[in-house]
Amino acid sequence: FPVTICIRAEGIILRDGEQQALRVVGVNSDITLQKEAEYARDYVNKQRQMLIDAMPAMISYWDTQLVNHFANHQSWSLFARSAEQIHQQHLYDLLPNYAWFEPYIQRVLAKESVQVEYNPPHQADKTILLSYVPDIENNIVKGFYLFATDITHLKQAQQAKESAHAL
Repeated sequence: FPVTICIRAEGIILRDGEQQALRVVGVNSDITLQKEAEYARDYVNKQRQMLIDAMPAMISYWDTQLVNHFANHQSWSLFARSAEQIHQQHLYDLLPNYAWFEPYIQRVLAKESVQVEYNPPHQADKTILLSYVPDIENNIVKGFYLFATDITHLKQAQQAKESAHAL
């Protein structure tokens, strides 16, 4: 059966005083394991992205410096930008009304899970449930996950039920 081996070749040309090539000195390195690890990492990342893109809610991850590491395609619901436009961006730059979010971000960075309802300024009739979940390792917060779920239909049903009871 066929076997793939990855080799990295590096070399330099040794020259004499008149810049004539005398010989080539080099080294070949077997980088097969490194390439296999890169392939496996890329495969896992693609699988993760496919999974989170299939979710009906927005899912994103932010480090403690508030820089995005990943988001799914539902990111439009909160940021009015694609996942690709959000990647490696700072949260301040993505939220024109960052001050509204800041207390919740401070709480999640203090190891507290937080849920809050939010009405985006660009879609005031929409209600989004924001869930902030800290990523804690060895009792240290490394970042947080932000989930945003459109609950507009639930809020409208609740209001309709309340209106019906008021009659």
